[in-house]
Amino acid sequence: MMEETDDKAGKRKTWLIVFVASLFALATFWAVDRSILYILAGFSAFSLYMVLRNLKFTKAQPEFGNRYQQPYANQRSFWDDVRNLFNQSKVQSTPTTTKRLVQIVLVVFAGLVFLSILVPVMLSDGSAEQATENLRRARELYNSGVYDSSAYLYRFAIANEPENAELYLERGNAFLNNSQYDSAMLDYTKSLRLNPDYKEAFYNIGLIHFNRKQYQDGITVVKKAIAVDPEYKEAMALIGDCFYNSSRLDSALVWYEGAYSRGFVNAELTHLMAYIYDTQGQTQRAIPFYQETLSYDTTRTEIYARLGELLPGKEGNVYRQKAAQYTR
Repeated sequence: MMEETDDKAGKRKTWLIVFVASLFALATFWAVDRSILYILAGFSAFSLYMVLRNLKFTKAQPEFGNRYQQPYANQRSFWDDVRNLFNQSKVQSTPTTTKRLVQIVLVVFAGLVFLSILVPVMLSDGSAEQATENLRRARELYNSGVYDSSAYLYRFAIANEPENAELYLERGNAFLNNSQYDSAMLDYTKSLRLNPDYKEAFYNIGLIHFNRKQYQDGITVVKKAIAVDPEYKEAMALIGDCFYNSSRLDSALVWYEGAYSRGFVNAELTHLMAYIYDTQGQTQRAIPFYQETLSYDTTRTEIYARLGELLPGKEGNVYRQKAAQYTR
């Protein structure tokens, strides 16, 4: 009679548990992150290999007889037992054989589940309905700040609509927010091939150049966005930022004024404009922009101090007191 060695039985049970857990993890995380997917797939394959490796039996040493008799050396593998399923003359009707066949059926069933359900789901782009769901999920993840997973799910939507310039732009935005500038640039370029007048793609390429401190390249490409839309105020502000970081303050101010006059207003912009006017000696023009900045952000203590210097008398006292209060 064939008996299973205790050591192999314990190892097989452990790896079988790991294999089943890996399958559940794959089913749960297949659409979350590509790197996790690859790790789990590899771990599942390895654990299945370990299960099969430990499905081996040896003949038990005779209970009576020569106590120096060695155990039967030859081992029967898992695949030998599978072949014996098709040759009934070799299968003995014993409890051990029945248990063995149950184990084989369970392992084969688990493998079929993995191959027929999980693999097609992970590797296929899916139907149009599934692509729509993936797009919804990709946008949801993007809005939640999970950019890596968002970019991964966009691939399914793009596979379903390869001529959709907007999808390339959106995936490029996910790459951009994850600081994957090369991948983002590639998607924005594809977007522009499909829609040569896509101003947002020009703007975002300019933003990549700005983040890389390639300010002149940024100015050149963002001007193409303004050529498409002369009222593109966000693009004007970005060109101003490129000039400002290049220490070309006069040119920066021109673009900042253009953005401001078109309604692009925030504390950062008004502060920069006030600072440039101030450095140019145009303090009377700087004062209202300093004051406007404080209406958006009351925590900028350096502005209170500067207004206290620029404004005389009681009007300046208010700002001087505020500056003293914040610097205590």
